[in-house]
Amino acid sequence: MALTSLVVCADRNAVQVLGQILQELTIGVEHCADLSAAASRLAAQHFDAVVVDCKYQSAAIEFIATVRKLPRQLAGCTRPDGARKTDKAASLAA
Repeated sequence: MALTSLVVCADRNAVQVLGQILQELTIGVEHCADLSAAASRLAAQHFDAVVVDCKYQSAAIEFIATVRKLPRQLAGCTRPDGARKTDKAASLAA
C-alpha cells in the first residue's frame, strides 16, 4: 500500500520542493492551498501524513484542532517542538 500525504500550503514553490522530496520517498502528494478545502478533503479521504504551513499560526492551530476531531486513527505524530507522541488514539500536533 502506498503512503499518501496532504500538503496544506499556499506557497507554490514550497509545495513543489516538498512534493519532490516526498515523491522521492515514494509518498504520494496531494495539495490544498487553503485550510478549509484541506479540512473537507481530510473528512472525505484518508492521508498517512498531513503537512501544514504554519505561516498564519492561529489559523493553522485552529485547523489542527479541527483535524483532531475527525474519526481517524493515526499511529503517531511529531509536534512542532520536535517531541514525538505515539498512541493508538487519533492525535495530531497541538
